[in-house]
Amino acid sequence: MTYPSDEKYLKVGDVANTLGVARSTIYRWVDSGHFPKPVVLGPETDKNSSTRWLRTEVEEWLKTRPREKLDG
Repeated sequence: MTYPSDEKYLKVGDVANTLGVARSTIYRWVDSGHFPKPVVLGPETDKNSSTRWLRTEVEEWLKTRPREKLDG
C-alpha cells in the first residue's frame, strides 16, 4: 500500500490528545477493531519500530462517531 507523500502521520500521544483519551485507550480500540490500525515504520518484528496513524484515517473515523451519547 502506498500513501501520499503529503500525508500527515500522528504519534499515539497526538491522537490521544486530540481525542481527549489515554494512550492505552487508543491501543485498546485498535485491538478491539474499533479504531484504525497504525502504520508500522520499520520492520514489524523489530520492537524499536515506530507506529503512526494517518491523520486522514483518524479524521474519517471521527466523522463516523455518534454526535451525542447514547443511553444504555
